[in-house]
Amino acid sequence: MMHLQKPTLKTLKKYTLAVILAAFVATLTAPLSAQDTKAQGNASPTIEERMDRLEKAIAALTAAQAANAASTAKNNAPVAAATPAAPPSAPAASQYKKGLWMNIYQPNKSVSSVGIPDWKPLGAMVVTKFPLSPSAVSQDSEYKRYYSTPLQFMWEGFIHIKKPGNHTLIMELSVTESHTQCIAFTGVYLGDTLLVSLRDQYLNSNNVLALSSDEKNLDPGFYKIRIPLLYSRWNGTYSGLAISLKLMEPDARRARTLTTDDLFYKE
Repeated sequence: MMHLQKPTLKTLKKYTLAVILAAFVATLTAPLSAQDTKAQGNASPTIEERMDRLEKAIAALTAAQAANAASTAKNNAPVAAATPAAPPSAPAASQYKKGLWMNIYQPNKSVSSVGIPDWKPLGAMVVTKFPLSPSAVSQDSEYKRYYSTPLQFMWEGFIHIKKPGNHTLIMELSVTESHTQCIAFTGVYLGDTLLVSLRDQYLNSNNVLALSSDEKNLDPGFYKIRIPLLYSRWNGTYSGLAISLKLMEPDARRARTLTTDDLFYKE
């Protein structure tokens, strides 16, 4: 039993052109209609009549070719790519204000055994000057009375990532005065991930210590950031210690220092 295949669009087009050409030939060679023959007798078609047939046949063939070309172009036209969905918009920058919260704590135990669970919150203030320094408490009347007591600190807010790709965060600690700083713990958290940290370190005057994180692939947006500072032994002053944050961005040749254009807080 024979199975007939369904003709393709290409086959149908070829068949249509063949029929048109056959009709064209038949038009040129066909005798006049019966009415014309009756009016003229059995005389053969004149040159004028044959030319008239030829012009009509050419016009019909030209129209058929134009229609076929338009159909082919339509069927061969590439399918338009779907418009990609717009990426989710980043949080509006208006939700954020420039600066970081500086949370101030007083340890419930001796400074040498201080730990985060032992912190007693005293309050918080907004800092907009960088580098970060615990000496900011001496500039605020509300906390100035605590300046002569051991305190612990936590800066927190959001860092604004502007470019997609791998980023490296660098934390620099420096002591600019002739006081030894005894750091129990400090570091930088991005979300809940500890990127860099420093434990049980003595920092002397004119000392700069740089801590560099591993590369982290980030998309543009706002990321929560925290910088704790715990003293293992307090020497009676908070001046002289400065914390700078730098960021190595994708395709950058050097790290740039973060400012209030990069660090934000929410009320």
